[in-house]
Amino acid sequence: MLARALTAVVLNGGTVTDAFATAERGSEFYRAVVHQATGMVSAQAEVSLAQALLLLRAHAYRHGRTVVDVSEDVVARRVRFANDGTEPDASGTGRE
Repeated sequence: MLARALTAVVLNGGTVTDAFATAERGSEFYRAVVHQATGMVSAQAEVSLAQALLLLRAHAYRHGRTVVDVSEDVVARRVRFANDGTEPDASGTGRE
């Protein structure tokens, strides 16, 4: 459900509030640390909040971790997302 909402935000220009509103209480995306980390990733990587959450999810999946664990590392400044142009953006295309 959340993936569809975020895809709609990125592709259709919906509001970020709509994407986060789909996260149900008790799900890992409802946790405050995920929201804090999303804001930090957005600032670090210079992307929208929706794209930042997608980057968090991708990083967690790639490293076999939960989104909450990665978010805690971002907030504790153990993980940083930089916009160095070498990684693909949330649309899957390069930033060259």
